[in-house]
Amino acid sequence: MRIFKENKIILIALVLLVTVLLLFTLKKDTKNTDLSSYKKTTSEQKKGQAATDTSTENSLPNDYEHAEAIKELLKEYPWYSKLPIDNNEYTIVWDLDIEKFRIRLKIPETSPQESKDSLIAKAVEDIKTLTGEDFQKYTYYVLYPRTTQD
Repeated sequence: MRIFKENKIILIALVLLVTVLLLFTLKKDTKNTDLSSYKKTTSEQKKGQAATDTSTENSLPNDYEHAEAIKELLKEYPWYSKLPIDNNEYTIVWDLDIEKFRIRLKIPETSPQESKDSLIAKAVEDIKTLTGEDFQKYTYYVLYPRTTQD
C-alpha cells in the first residue's frame, strides 16, 4: 500500500509540474505576440468591406439599367421569356442581333429533305403558338449540327 501512495504522490507532482510548465510557456508566448499584425489585418478587412460596399453601390444603377432594358425587350417581344424552346428534334431561340428566330435542327443536313421539312414545319408551328398573331412579322433561319471531319 505504501508503494501505491508513493506512486500516487509522484503522479500528482508530475501532473502539477507539467501544468506549471504549460502555463509558463503559454504566458511567455502571449507576451511575445505582436498584435500590430492583427490590427493591420483587421483594418485591411474593413477597407475591403468598404470597397465591396462601394462596388455594390456602383452596381445599383447598372442593375436598374439592365432591368429597364429587359422591361423594354419584353414590351417589344412579350414571348421572349418563354424561349428557348428545346426538344429532342430542334431548338428555337430569338436572335436579337438580326431579329429572327433561329431553328437549330438536331438532325444532320444530309438527312432526307422530307425529314428536314417536317421538323421545320413543327418548329414553325411552335413559333406561331409562341408569338400568336404576330408570327408574320418574324422570319427564321435554320442551322444544322456541325459535322466533324476526320
